[in-house]
Amino acid sequence: MSPFSYDDPSQDCRGYMRLIESQWPKANDAPDDELMALIERAVDKCPHLPELWMMRADLVALHLSQTRGKASPYRRDDVLQSLEAAARIRPDYIEAHEAVAEFCENELKDMPAAEAAYGRAIGLGGGPWVYTGLARVLARQGNLAQALAALDPEFCPYHDEPEVQQAQQLLHDGIYDL
Repeated sequence: MSPFSYDDPSQDCRGYMRLIESQWPKANDAPDDELMALIERAVDKCPHLPELWMMRADLVALHLSQTRGKASPYRRDDVLQSLEAAARIRPDYIEAHEAVAEFCENELKDMPAAEAAYGRAIGLGGGPWVYTGLARVLARQGNLAQALAALDPEFCPYHDEPEVQQAQQLLHDGIYDL
């Protein structure tokens, strides 16, 4: 029985999410063509759900990681566009802004864009990892004083957290890959 033969989830956008979650690839498996078609149909029918856009970003990234060197209808920009769609649809979605920041930092190596996205996540109440992310991208741009200030008690409400204290120490030691 095909996963598409059961009740049409388009009547219930959350049904798409449940169906996609039930078919999520296991560790080290690439998403199959049916799952990729399903996520595309889901975001087409339910473009107002930021969670679906986040799922699409994850599936596209996983697809790209498993098809390196092979033809793919997807590009890295598709991941970023999905993450940005989630953040645009629900501007208070901290995880979407954080995901944009991490993608810009780690995949695109675009530190100014990562800095801006971490800043948005901080403005929304992001946790200690968002502050350490901001400090990291500031340091990578050569702004050590600003990186340290991002972890200062005056700015960072998580200054007592072990990961923030460790990041401060690494910055003082000249290590910027926090």
